[in-house]
Amino acid sequence: MKTPPKLQVDGMKPDAFFRYAAELLKTNPPHQTDWSQVERLRRIGIVRGEAFDLSLQDPAIRSAIEQGAADALKLMIEKANSLDRVANGWQIATDTVGVYGDYYLKRAIVARRGLGVDFLKLGDLADNVRIKRGGPFMHLKAYAIDGELRTGSANFSASGEHEQDNDLVVIRDAGAAGKFDAHFERMWDAAEPMIEFAPAINALEPK
Repeated sequence: MKTPPKLQVDGMKPDAFFRYAAELLKTNPPHQTDWSQVERLRRIGIVRGEAFDLSLQDPAIRSAIEQGAADALKLMIEKANSLDRVANGWQIATDTVGVYGDYYLKRAIVARRGLGVDFLKLGDLADNVRIKRGGPFMHLKAYAIDGELRTGSANFSASGEHEQDNDLVVIRDAGAAGKFDAHFERMWDAAEPMIEFAPAINALEPK
């Protein structure tokens, strides 16, 4: 199938969408913090571990699901470009995503955006990501950019940015940045290509 994944999902009828969702729940359990949504789904006949057939539901529930699916897609499209803060022309989502919150509209929009990933381009990562098969493992938390060396305790994550007390040290010294670059190149040369990407990408590519 050549239809991009996002267009496939957007074009699914509600019965097919929720039937597939019920199947996915059998092998992909919801996070424990999503218990309230799991209970709401149960009330309309979507139960983890069980098949779902929209035609067997009460007419009122069936009508609500069909209309709700259309309304939800419309709302996601309307909100997508104004959901997150904008910095330097980039829309940045760093909070209330995944298990970090129960803002389910935002989580749905983030998931829908992910369906638009070009898996063919992701194949290039196999040549740009390397792994060291034995220890000691790299844990530098440092990077060089524009002739500056930056390091500190924080991870690049929502909790690292908003919920933790971390430090950031900026060394504005091109010589120090150059030495870091040279050290990184030595580690890069000692590592191996991340060949694990290839089978995962091949499995996800649209047919």
